[in-house]
Amino acid sequence: MYRGLLLLLFILFSIEGFSQHYEVKIDSGKYIDYTIIEDLLTLNEFADKIGFKYSEKINFDEEFLIYNSIWTDCNGSYKITTEYDSLTNILTLKIYKKYGGSRGMCPQDCYTKIKKHNPGMKIIFKEIKLK
Repeated sequence: MYRGLLLLLFILFSIEGFSQHYEVKIDSGKYIDYTIIEDLLTLNEFADKIGFKYSEKINFDEEFLIYNSIWTDCNGSYKITTEYDSLTNILTLKIYKKYGGSRGMCPQDCYTKIKKHNPGMKIIFKEIKLK
């Protein structure tokens, strides 16, 4: 039983972007590293895995988190906005990135708190580059 539990945890954490509740589409033409977090146990285990803690209060009955890693240079910046369309049941997560002019890139860990809407909600990631 112990081995089976370890195997299940290994499989779940090795699949990036896995969620059984949401259909996800990447609309930027490139790979976006994301993870959907829907309970406190998953949040704590994921935070331990990447070494980054989420400090805000969250009610997982009404909200969930999307973690993603955004690559920016030392002078660059980013902003994330969300838009929900209740007619199509689509949540659009827009990542606005501004290049700072430096060649040294590093990942920025980012959590976005999302209100739970209707079951079967689709999530679309859009990356928008600013000048």
